[in-house]
Amino acid sequence: MTIAWLAKKYQKPGGALMVLLIASLLVLGACASGPFGYDDWEESYWKSVHLPNKIWDMNKLGFHGAGVTIAAFDNGVILKHPAVGCAEPSALCRFLPGKNFVDDNDNVSPPLEEEHHHGTGVCLAAIGWNEVVASPARDSHMVPIRITGGVTFDPTKPPVVFDPNNPVYLKKAIDFAVEKGSKILTFSDGAASSWADAPIANLLDETADKGLLIYAAATNNGNANVAGLTTRSSAASVISVGNYDTGYIPAFEIKIRLSGNSIPPVSFSLLYAYGNIPIGHKTYSLTQVEAAVSLDTPSAAVSEAVHIDFCSVEETDANWPHNLASDDILLLGVGKSAMMKDDFDKCLRKIDKLLLEEKNGGSLKVTPGGVLLWTSPENKHLIRRYRLPQGVTGKPVGWLLDSNNADITLHLVLTALSSQDVDSVSVEFSERPIVSKVKNVKGWSAGLHPTSGGGPTWDLRFGIDILAPGTDILVAEDGGYGPSTGTSVATPIAAGAGSQLLSALRADGREPTTPDQFRALREKIIISGRPVLATEERSIKRNPKYPTVYEPAWRQCGGLANFRNAYSTTLQVSPAQIELGEIAASTTSWTRELIFKNPSDKFEILQLEHQPGPGQYQKSEGPAINSRQTENPLDMNLVAEVSFSENLFTIPPFAEKKIILHFEAPVVLSEDRRRFPLYGGWLFVTNSETEDEYSVSYFGAANRMNALSVIHDMPCLCWRHDPDMICLPATDKILLSRYRIPRFIAIAPVFLATGSPLVRLDYVDEKVGLDPDSQTWQYPPIKGSHGYVGLVKDGLVVQAERRARSDPLFRNVPLNGVACEENGLCRFLIPGRYRVRVMALKVGGDPMVESDWEKMTLPQVFVVPYSGRGVIG
Repeated sequence: MTIAWLAKKYQKPGGALMVLLIASLLVLGACASGPFGYDDWEESYWKSVHLPNKIWDMNKLGFHGAGVTIAAFDNGVILKHPAVGCAEPSALCRFLPGKNFVDDNDNVSPPLEEEHHHGTGVCLAAIGWNEVVASPARDSHMVPIRITGGVTFDPTKPPVVFDPNNPVYLKKAIDFAVEKGSKILTFSDGAASSWADAPIANLLDETADKGLLIYAAATNNGNANVAGLTTRSSAASVISVGNYDTGYIPAFEIKIRLSGNSIPPVSFSLLYAYGNIPIGHKTYSLTQVEAAVSLDTPSAAVSEAVHIDFCSVEETDANWPHNLASDDILLLGVGKSAMMKDDFDKCLRKIDKLLLEEKNGGSLKVTPGGVLLWTSPENKHLIRRYRLPQGVTGKPVGWLLDSNNADITLHLVLTALSSQDVDSVSVEFSERPIVSKVKNVKGWSAGLHPTSGGGPTWDLRFGIDILAPGTDILVAEDGGYGPSTGTSVATPIAAGAGSQLLSALRADGREPTTPDQFRALREKIIISGRPVLATEERSIKRNPKYPTVYEPAWRQCGGLANFRNAYSTTLQVSPAQIELGEIAASTTSWTRELIFKNPSDKFEILQLEHQPGPGQYQKSEGPAINSRQTENPLDMNLVAEVSFSENLFTIPPFAEKKIILHFEAPVVLSEDRRRFPLYGGWLFVTNSETEDEYSVSYFGAANRMNALSVIHDMPCLCWRHDPDMICLPATDKILLSRYRIPRFIAIAPVFLATGSPLVRLDYVDEKVGLDPDSQTWQYPPIKGSHGYVGLVKDGLVVQAERRARSDPLFRNVPLNGVACEENGLCRFLIPGRYRVRVMALKVGGDPMVESDWEKMTLPQVFVVPYSGRGVIG
């Protein structure tokens, strides 16, 4: 492959300078120990991934998930990928026959239009194992179950209807997995919903209670702050997984080779990160392509000499790459000076024009084989994974780095490329890529990833249980390998660790077989580790009494699960989580029990310690919950007081001990209770002899949930076709007709400040709210009572979530005059004058209590004319 360098050719005499350069490269190559490869596990990238949850330790003990079957519910898997090993029938193939419920067939391949093949990465994060990918459960089997992705149209068959967010349909997929012998189910997708008491959550709870371990990904909506969960991760009996950032990224060693008539051949290594690696050994012989623009001054600095900023080059410029071959690979400098994130991202998207063929919207008749990127130190925090455009696979596109991020080797390469002494350059991607670890160049510290979705649920359940590495994890993808980030990756890693644990317990004769034993194992996993510390980026109100600050309990619960601890210890502690709920009108304290069971023949000498976590106000002055960018500080003064009946005790063999806990909620001023104050922490349990550790999490809300404002701001009417949703004048009268022109149909978008158990749009009499109404409130509403006329068709949402401003509730519900009764019968409104009323039930509210509803009647009047007699009045 030829490298076409988008750079100015640096004309310099060969002589002493080039000799010095070559000597520098040779010395660099001789002194550097080089990145450690896959076999060098003790210093490898994969150790940094597997160590936090002690997956590494379980691997060292020889536990790789043998005899355990995992079912992965996603958008399919590429069985021909080398890391899968199922291209041909082979004993190495660990995938069992699966099912495609989307198309109702046995083809579990992802749909062609799915460009990133999410499911392939998910599956192999749990069981993948080859020279590149290392997962926890390499000896487990997997049942791939496709429940998402586009439907494959087949005109010879009736259309298939499968809704993975409908419990009736999802149960069919789960039953299939159980029939195949699956003991672990893993879900890395799901609609956003933070309600523990919901149809999907209840289905998963029932399934887990039959004797399975179920893992589900929280969302990547952590920047929206609380209640960032999915319909699956909200379930109480599921192990919900958040995303832990190890602080390292995977990088591949690639070989650069220089040759020329007046210099000896030179080869050295560079690290290639945040990109995909093509499958197979590829050595590319190449020649340098002269740039379109020459230097103004030969004495310019090296970075100036070779750096044409791709961000400043447009498709119509002479500097834009032309006449490339399919075996060319471009080196592009991105960002010559400090850039804003939006400008940097916009620049990266221009690469699409180079990789897409001309017929598909690209700028070149022949596209290059790939792109190598580099940027100035000021922009390294902006580096991110570039995703290949749809339809392009296998082309390496990533960033060149040094192991210490000093760019010394990179600048030597750029200097060499500008020299007349260098005639050709080659790049080698090896058959067995050497995976190395590099510190994250973005400047983040290790810890809870800011996008990791967390709890609590709106009905005040934890909703998050453990953390696992999920940031820049190397996964298999179509055409090669690349890094992926999110709870979607963390979840199968945790599921694979669960498979390790089950296989280890089976080997010891302690395999769980009953629902009670699986429930106990779930609790054991959750309490097995320690919570993670708050990252350096956090704003914190400190308290000298509690100097150690962790991430909030509702964002991580038990923190990094320790699967080695879950295997090697026998002590059972229940419950694993204590959910204190909201404060009552006159109750701010609670008494709970913690039960310790010792099933072994040894004494357990235990110490119990309270570790407060930070509290936090979720709102500021207005009704809306703060985003991560505008959140209030973590507050070590907003903590509970906790006392124990005993804090140092011994449990004899085959005995149990009950400890009484007393919780006192933090004192919060009455006016601050509307700011949704959450608090939480942990009860640390330590065996003083073995130093085994356990963490029991707790949290609560220092407020009444029905005191929180639900509706963000006054809803208004706007035209359905208006993308800006500009409010109509309050005095408008809107004519309703069965033959209404669609362009002039109104909508009433609703923006919520919190979740709501029930939100509805009703047609009401024009005078509702204007005349006193002495009737008693009742629900469901009765026609004629409180001005109620009927429910707007499709104007009812159960267990509503906060949504983006661009996608409010009822955005696509037309106010076209069709009203429905509670039994579902719908008809057009009779002639008259009407308004639209928005009603939202407060979190924790009782629909039979009028004050638990927020009600707003919009001022505009809808007019239905009398038939044949024109418009009313």
